[in-house]
Amino acid sequence: MKSGKAKLEKLKNNNENKDNNKNKDSCEKISSISSKKTKEEITEVAWQEVTRQTAKKTMIKLAPPCRCRACSTGCNYGGGILEDADIQKIAEFLKISVDSLKSNFIDEIEKFNTKRWRTKFNDDGKGYGKCAFFKDNQCAIHQVKPLQCRIATGCKPHGQDASIWFHLNYFVNENDPESIRQWAQYLKTHPTIPGGKLEELVPDKDRLDKILSYEILK
Repeated sequence: MKSGKAKLEKLKNNNENKDNNKNKDSCEKISSISSKKTKEEITEVAWQEVTRQTAKKTMIKLAPPCRCRACSTGCNYGGGILEDADIQKIAEFLKISVDSLKSNFIDEIEKFNTKRWRTKFNDDGKGYGKCAFFKDNQCAIHQVKPLQCRIATGCKPHGQDASIWFHLNYFVNENDPESIRQWAQYLKTHPTIPGGKLEELVPDKDRLDKILSYEILK
């Protein structure tokens, strides 16, 4: 009886081992497929063409958090520009008022006739310098860093396109003639992305001509 009981126990253990191995193989297979799919999805996002119409959430996905030297270069040479929602988020993160944030940590700037806020940086009279929030080679407000910082990347091929996307969506105003004129000057020496050409911003050729010739001032 003891011998028979031992054999049954052994058989049971063998069957359990087979099931466990089978489950392990299945898990490994699923993990492999999932991993492969993730890599394919990341590749698709990484190589997606950036246009003026590219969604903000897509731009953020195109620039996953990275601490390489190329990506931290911008932090050493200036501050990040905020979208409107960033102001309240950063103030709450620092546990200070919006007024205190504006007085001590960010400056108002103007580009293409549009005003926005940018984090302060240590100028030292050079016109550039390390961002006030960049300490010990890392961002002190990483969880709520400005949108420009969230989409910026120095080690991906679309880094310049991301910068142009930001300016087109947060500074260039197709309804402001002066903004269009300043953008036209910029385009004489800089590239753009799909959706950023003058005729794309102002499809009405007659209106565009009048804007550029100062016949339409405002």
